[in-house]
Amino acid sequence: MFNRLCTIKKIVSTTLNWNSVLMVRIGFKKEVIAIFKNGSSIEVSRGKWDKFTGYVNFFYELPGAKIKKEVATFIYKGTPLTFYLGSKGHNVLKEIFGQDPYGIFLKKGDVREKQVVDIGGYIGDTAIYFALKGARHVYTFEPYPYLYQLAKKNISVNNLNKKCSVVNAGISGTSSYVILQPSLNESGPIKESKEGIKVPIITLENIVKKYKIKNAILKIDCEGCEYKIIKESSKSTLEMFSVIVIEYHDGFSDLEKKLKRAGFKKVMHTSPKNHKGMALGYIIARR
Repeated sequence: MFNRLCTIKKIVSTTLNWNSVLMVRIGFKKEVIAIFKNGSSIEVSRGKWDKFTGYVNFFYELPGAKIKKEVATFIYKGTPLTFYLGSKGHNVLKEIFGQDPYGIFLKKGDVREKQVVDIGGYIGDTAIYFALKGARHVYTFEPYPYLYQLAKKNISVNNLNKKCSVVNAGISGTSSYVILQPSLNESGPIKESKEGIKVPIITLENIVKKYKIKNAILKIDCEGCEYKIIKESSKSTLEMFSVIVIEYHDGFSDLEKKLKRAGFKKVMHTSPKNHKGMALGYIIARR
C-alpha cells in the first residue's frame, strides 16, 4: 500500500493529466497519452504501465529532464547530458544521476585524476558519471553488442571520447568467449545464444596488464559475475586498486573475506535488500 501511495504521489507531481492516467490503472480507460509537466509524453495502457512509471520515476528524480523519441536530456551538476536510452536506460540514469549511489561511498577527490575500471558499462552511464567526477580515464566494459554501441554513442554525443574507452567484452574469472545476440537491448546475466556475435570474456588481470592499471578505482555491477571476478583475481591484481565498489547480488560475505585477504583495511557493506529474489546491496573497500 505504501509503495502504491508513493507511486501516486510521483504521478501527481510529474504528470499534468494524472487523473486520466489513474483511470487507466483502475480499468476505467483503456489507454491515454500521459502529458508530463516537462512537455514529454508517452502512451499509457495497462500493458505499458511499467514503462510509464519508469518515466515518472525518472522525471521525479531528475527534475527538468526530458525524453523525446527514446533520447533523454537533463543537466547534472551544471553539465547538460544527452543519452540514447535503449529499452530501460531511463531506469539506470535515474539511479546513477538522480539517487547517486556511488556518491554515497566515494569520498570527495577519490576519483579525480584516477584511472577507473568500469565493469558493467550498460549504456555508458557510469563511464560518463566517473568522467564528470574528474577521472583521468575510464575503461568501461560491456558484453552485449547493442548496449556497447549505445555506450559508444552516448560517450561521443557528450564529448567524452578522450576520457572514456568502451570495450565490447565480458569480465569473468577466466578468459574465453560467448556468442551473444546483437539486438538484445536489456542488461542482465550473460545468456549465450546459438547464433550472434562472438564476444571475448577477459579477466581483471588482463585489464590491469593491458591498460597499465595502478592505484585505480574499480566499479563492478555485472548482475552476479562479481563473485567469479573477485574470487579468481590474484592478490597482486587487486592490489592495483585503491578503492573498489561492488554491487552484490547474492550476499556479501565471500566477497568481503577475499578483499580483506587482498589487503583492503576498510571493507564495509550496505544491508541486503530483497530484489526479485536476490540479496542486493553494495560493498566498498579501501586500502
